This record gives sequence, structure tokens and C-alpha cells, in this order.
Amino acid sequence: MPEPELEWVLLNKSVEAALIPGTDERVTGNATDDTRTKWDKELKRRGIVPDNPNRTFHDCACRALPEDRRGRICRYIDEQTDAGLRVPRVIRLDDIWGFFAKVKAWWNSEDEPVTQEEANRRAAICASCPMNQTIYGLGCGSCSNVLTRIGSEVFSLIANKRTTSDDGLKNCAVCACSLKVIVHAPLSVLNENQDPERASEWPLHCWRR
Repeated sequence: MPEPELEWVLLNKSVEAALIPGTDERVTGNATDDTRTKWDKELKRRGIVPDNPNRTFHDCACRALPEDRRGRICRYIDEQTDAGLRVPRVIRLDDIWGFFAKVKAWWNSEDEPVTQEEANRRAAICASCPMNQTIYGLGCGSCSNVLTRIGSEVFSLIANKRTTSDDGLKNCAVCACSLKVIVHAPLSVLNENQDPERASEWPLHCWRR
């Protein structure tokens, strides 16, 4: 079975069809839950057991879309994919909740920002990483801008610092965080309420590993 490469990121858009893995056969439904239920049943009937059912469902749903729509709703998750072919990252509700969880964790902790030397090291890695991307809101670019600005201002109350690579930093396409902010944060804070499945998407060179 091919490894899944695509992720459905526009969560306010229902999944109405998904391919059977490795085929061009489609399972259709009235909405995401209905499609997923029918897809699960069909895979079970055929004896197909994906290593990662959620990731595989996302991939199969994306592949069921026409190519001209796929690029607006899905993104590549294969870290080997050329940066120019990656679909822009979209902010999701779980990104927002995760952000506020990190803010709360740092505010309540006694952890200090990392040293300037460590922040510069992290920033240099991020600046050259294909996951260093501009992110977009849930159909509203202004929402994304507001969220990023709030994140920077809140964290700046605790760590108002810069790095030697700030001019090249955007957002992390994995966690959607402002890279100018998180390079200063202790790992104990960044890992607070982090989804293990999303964490597996960090490239092998990422300092968060």
C-alpha cells in the first residue's frame, strides 16, 4: 500500500468521497462522518488494514478530488516533496487551541527562554527548512494575520527577543506557530498538549525532535 502523502486541511469543507487505497474506486457519502464510516466498512470488507487509518483516509479523500480543487483543500505531507510543490498550510481550530495551551503553560511555569545562542541555532535551522511557510486562515487571511500577531505579542511579554535569522522566518507548516516566537521557547512549553501524530511530521533535521 502506498504511503499517504496528502492531508485534508480545510476542515470546514466536508469529505464527500474517498478512494479505496491503491485504486481509483470511490466511496461516497453525504458528509465527512458518513464518508468515513462507509470507507472504513469497505476497507474492512476487503481486508485492507492501513498502518495509519486517519492519515490514509485524508490521503484517499484528497486523491478523490479533481486536481484543480486538491491544491486548495489539501497539502503535501511528504517531507521529500519539493518546497515549491507544497500546498500552503491552513490554520485549523486545533492549532488555535494548541497555541493558547502553550501560552498558558509558559505563563504558569518558571521556565526561562532559551539562551540567545540556542535561539540563533534554532532560527538558522528553521530559516532553511521547507516547513518555513506562510500560513493561511480558515478561508480568511485576516484571521491568520490576527492570530499570528496575537501570538507574537503575547509571547513578547515573556521573551521580547530577536535572532540573527528573523528576517527569513515565517510560520511552521507543522504546528502553525510563529517561528520568530517559538525559537525562544523552552521545549517543555512547546510540547504541552502537542498532538503526537502531528509531531511525527517534523523533518528529521528539526530541532524540535
